[in-house]
Amino acid sequence: MDFDHRITALMQMPLMPQTWDSMLRECEAIELSNPYIPSGYLWVVEYKRYQVALVKGDVWQAMKHLKAAVSLVPYNDQLLDEYVRLCQRESSIDCLVLIIASKRNETQVLELAKHFDVLGIAYAIVTGTGTEILHPRVVQVEVPDNYENIGRKVIAAYTWVYENLSPNMAVLQISDTMRVENADQLLHALAQLKSKTAYVGVSVEAGLEHDRCRHWGRC
Repeated sequence: MDFDHRITALMQMPLMPQTWDSMLRECEAIELSNPYIPSGYLWVVEYKRYQVALVKGDVWQAMKHLKAAVSLVPYNDQLLDEYVRLCQRESSIDCLVLIIASKRNETQVLELAKHFDVLGIAYAIVTGTGTEILHPRVVQVEVPDNYENIGRKVIAAYTWVYENLSPNMAVLQISDTMRVENADQLLHALAQLKSKTAYVGVSVEAGLEHDRCRHWGRC
């Protein structure tokens, strides 16, 4: 059976308990025998792995393989719809503060965390690979923890919220060098912001001094 027929047969293979193992073996065999598979075909391999992981109840692996499939064929609406459905969940948290943290500012980060604990504000401390801050609310994303990758770390943090908590959650992103100056004002602002869709920043139309693209990349 040639490559095209094997991919077609894999895609059409029914998803039943008795076919799970053979389906995964065929995915591996196709990759081993074809080291250069175009993305227009390779997505099928990741998609079938996603299906098997999902029916087995391994949502983490299912998400991993579905995202790999989406990255191979990003304009496939079916895959995008499945990703959105997989992320649909409700959370008891309606507003979350993301502290984008670095090891250099660990002292300030832990001080901020204490303030939020006292105020009863839900938060997460976001670090990148290679950075360890000992705190129960640390979320480590798979992005190099350096200045040049701050934008990527922020995107990974938002993705983590979307996939693990809820796609319908208000998020306030702050730098690890910020301080709580007025607790009452902060609580009031959070109550206001979580009730509406708001972009807290200045759009590019306001002038070249504050380009939205640069704003995204920096913070």
